[in-house]
Amino acid sequence: MSVVATLLISVAVWLPQSETCPFVLVPPGKLSGRLEGRTVQSSADPLAFVFHSKLDRNDDGGPDAYHIGFHGISPDPGLNHICNGGSVLEYKDGRLVDKYRLGGSVGSLNDVDPETRWSRSALCKEDYIRLRDAGFPACGPANKCMLWYGIASTSRACGYPNDYDGINDLRCGLPIRQLDTKGAERPYYLTQTSLRRPGSHHSSRQQSDYANANELPFIVLPKGFKLPGNVEWNVGDVALVFWKLNMVTTVVGDKGPSAKLGEGSRELLRQLRGDSSSPIGGENSVVTILLPRTRSKVLAEWPIDPKQLATMGTIALSKFGGLQKIKNCAAFTSK
Repeated sequence: MSVVATLLISVAVWLPQSETCPFVLVPPGKLSGRLEGRTVQSSADPLAFVFHSKLDRNDDGGPDAYHIGFHGISPDPGLNHICNGGSVLEYKDGRLVDKYRLGGSVGSLNDVDPETRWSRSALCKEDYIRLRDAGFPACGPANKCMLWYGIASTSRACGYPNDYDGINDLRCGLPIRQLDTKGAERPYYLTQTSLRRPGSHHSSRQQSDYANANELPFIVLPKGFKLPGNVEWNVGDVALVFWKLNMVTTVVGDKGPSAKLGEGSRELLRQLRGDSSSPIGGENSVVTILLPRTRSKVLAEWPIDPKQLATMGTIALSKFGGLQKIKNCAAFTSK
């Protein structure tokens, strides 16, 4: 029986409102970083932390996420726009700024340019193509450059003050192409995840060495994410993710921007709501039960088997008493 079917049966036999929640509230004074101001609960056996967030889409690790691009404004084969894997930087008032975001000379990628009537995402792609054909020059007052975050790149400092990680941010290098099994370059850029094949090197150019957002349900936690009591967590840890009481068992697949909480793979979105491309908005929309120190149970084989992962989730849910126990816990009811 599938996890969804099991949950639907559980919903039909929910116990009364008085059923005891298996989690306890974490005092606000013990919350910091991205958990500050949220309703957070925990349990000691099994060790778990419960919090809510939105859920943006993450394509990293997908072999077809970022194509190298064709000339012209027609869409490229990649699942994601090239300007979502990197930013076009320009020199302005002594700083490097993202040309297509707040502070840049053009504006949001989502808008239409009033002069050309092109979408600004198409203009950004044109800038990228020019930079690609020029060999991706270094940043400077006289020329634009690229800063990469969804796409792997060689290390090269941006060299000027910016709104990212400063002059020593090393993500202004050359984008790296994927290699196929014969060592030939594919027409797609390498997109890495912190979770990768056990024993593989962090510089591997085999896309299959990284978690695949198209196939594996995973969440992204911010760099520096702190759990109450400084409990240690790691990529590969198991997490149960709920949306409207639909549950998907996931792993922590990557570490993202420190200021952002609430991001999941395409496969997670597909399993949660049947749509792999649309994010789930609202800071209280999605509930996550994170199970720290469970990494070793997941990485016994690669790629991670989603069916085995789902089984682990069913077992974990039963330890909390099932949906009957958790449906009225504060993190699920404080919408």
